[in-house]
Amino acid sequence: MPQINTNFNYEVVVTDVINSGLYKGLESSGIYDRVYSYKNDPLKSRFQEFYNNWQTALCSWESLLGITTCRLIFLDNKVQFNAVAGPCEGISLIGINSKVITKTDGYFTNVNFHTKRTKLKYLVEAENTFYNSIPSLMADFCIGFVIAHEFGHIIQSSSAKATIVKREYSGSVPAFKMSDHILEFDADWRGACHLVGTSLDYWQYCKRKTNQSLEVIISMAVASVLFSFEELIGFPQEFYLAQTSHPHHSVRIRYILNFLKALYVSNVPKQDLDWELILDRAFDIHREFRELNGNCTTSVYQNITSEKSDEIDRYIFTLSQYAKGTPNLCINRPGLPNITYEMIESLIQKMPKYTNIDMTTFIK
Repeated sequence: MPQINTNFNYEVVVTDVINSGLYKGLESSGIYDRVYSYKNDPLKSRFQEFYNNWQTALCSWESLLGITTCRLIFLDNKVQFNAVAGPCEGISLIGINSKVITKTDGYFTNVNFHTKRTKLKYLVEAENTFYNSIPSLMADFCIGFVIAHEFGHIIQSSSAKATIVKREYSGSVPAFKMSDHILEFDADWRGACHLVGTSLDYWQYCKRKTNQSLEVIISMAVASVLFSFEELIGFPQEFYLAQTSHPHHSVRIRYILNFLKALYVSNVPKQDLDWELILDRAFDIHREFRELNGNCTTSVYQNITSEKSDEIDRYIFTLSQYAKGTPNLCINRPGLPNITYEMIESLIQKMPKYTNIDMTTFIK
């Protein structure tokens, strides 16, 4: 979304978190003493940019939804998961592995991408329409989806009194519970809602707000989902349904694409969107960045869904039916607002106390 003029002092926040004693009960979660300080990181400015934007968004969400105080922290890359979320000691925490930032930023912005050399002519035409570079937009979409997904878990557990819940993304956890799959299904819905809200925000600020520029932005948002599962998380080669704590990536990608289509159609009803073209371009964009990063293989998702689409669709239908009868899910709260730049801008003016957060205020 557009640059937000809020400067959170991350070091102050982290120091307050640690000094509060909050971490004394978190040894079993695997994140004790794993808080990452990016002050000496080569990507310090990018970390600070993401932190400012996302802590502002979380403050806005907690204000709009009336949930417990929510704080974002980075973890070092020695932890074995990409993200973690849950209530703890009276507040909610979202922990993001530092490699999510470094890997995503490197994947999109450190490659030799240039619209003048790309074969994707619609990206050339769109270059002067966006105020952000295409690689920067892709990275923002990807990281935004991860954080919004974790915030979905915060919403789900907002009424629970439990310690922080580890969220593995590797698909390697052997235990299976349908309830866990429903929670992931629902958190992915929240991630999709964020992608739609953010991409429409970008479109509102385009220099040329046309149907064509909107379709390109949507294709980029969809391509960021493909990256999240195929490159950032790692795609399990073996197909499964009821086997681990998370649905198979091919299942998740397919229902996220369904979510996105439904959300875009309902949010921009006056735009005649060519969804088949949008998907084709998304796979082309994903392929181009894969090749720029030295990966010339075909998409694992496309390979699996070409053979397993019927099984995947039946399982998605099952998940959706279970979700309908499960309370406290994001998907069952139609009034749940999606954050917009205007919301954040207005809330910033009302919340000067968030410029330097004193964590001890929120911890007994």
